Amino acid sequence: MGLPCDCLLRFLIGCGVLLVWQLEHLHHESLLTFPSSSPIPEVTDADMAFQAEETHANTAIQPFWKQYRLFHAAFCQFCYTGAQVAIAGYFINYVTETRANTLSNTASKFLAGAQGAFTAGRFTGSALMKFVRPRYVYLCYMTCIIVFIAPAITQRGNIGMSMLYLTLFFESIIFPTTVALGMRGLGKYSKRGSGFIIAGVSGGAVVPPLLGAVADLHNSTALAMVVPVSPHPPLFTIPI
Repeated sequence: MGLPCDCLLRFLIGCGVLLVWQLEHLHHESLLTFPSSSPIPEVTDADMAFQAEETHANTAIQPFWKQYRLFHAAFCQFCYTGAQVAIAGYFINYVTETRANTLSNTASKFLAGAQGAFTAGRFTGSALMKFVRPRYVYLCYMTCIIVFIAPAITQRGNIGMSMLYLTLFFESIIFPTTVALGMRGLGKYSKRGSGFIIAGVSGGAVVPPLLGAVADLHNSTALAMVVPVSPHPPLFTIPI
């Protein structure tokens, strides 16, 4: 990229940071100045149970610790988050090692493009779910993840990098859809159950170090991509 493109990119990033800061500043000002106009109601288990009864939702009446679908979803969220964070976290290492004459600053720009693909996948998946059942879209996206991440282990250059682009594109809907499918039928346990599923993000602290250890052991980030492949198979059970 030339100097004009670099300047434009930095300008856009600066504008984005300034906009986020301004929004946060205005939000905190509104809470401090008009606390009564920003109520944060407490939703209780009783509220959840009443809503489930009113909407005639098919909710389970078993004790919380027997909500096996919930804990299954939490485990799958752990696996997914670990794999996704590992791929994104080592994307720059992968590109600099497998793509000739590519420096870290150039690889970071490719990573920005990959995150853009992730965002595009989120919007595309959300649009598809208006016409196709979410579980079917989820299954299709999961299949594509395996199809594209596996070749990244052996491919090099632009082909290998493109595989990671496509992998991140299809990983985009997995997190929110796992939350939605895992919370179905929880009724009064919805509030507590959502916390368990969201806690699955702790996988992001487990899988990346494993990928790094394998990469150091074999001196190859590409070969180490087998690590984030491993947690994906359990996710195929979510749509069932």
